[in-house]
Amino acid sequence: MRKMIGNRRAYPLKSVLYVILGLAMVLYAIPKLPAISLSVSGIFTVVWLLFSFLFIGANLYYVYGVDKEAKHEAEPAQRSQTEHQRKLLMHE
Repeated sequence: MRKMIGNRRAYPLKSVLYVILGLAMVLYAIPKLPAISLSVSGIFTVVWLLFSFLFIGANLYYVYGVDKEAKHEAEPAQRSQTEHQRKLLMHE
């Protein structure tokens, strides 16, 4: 988990910066990477591209706040379940 220090908006802005830098790095590197083949250099190219897209995707996932959205959707169900458990305990 990320530590909350200072301004909460700093982390999404940092992630946006990482996405931009990651895309720039990929666009700069694609012409310089070896051709994709079954050799060691081709496998390196595939692994490098997969890792870079994973890096970009993870930062986009954080920027869009998919975890926060899922958490907000689950909150009402958790509340009703907790209220139901309280009622059961009160009737015992």
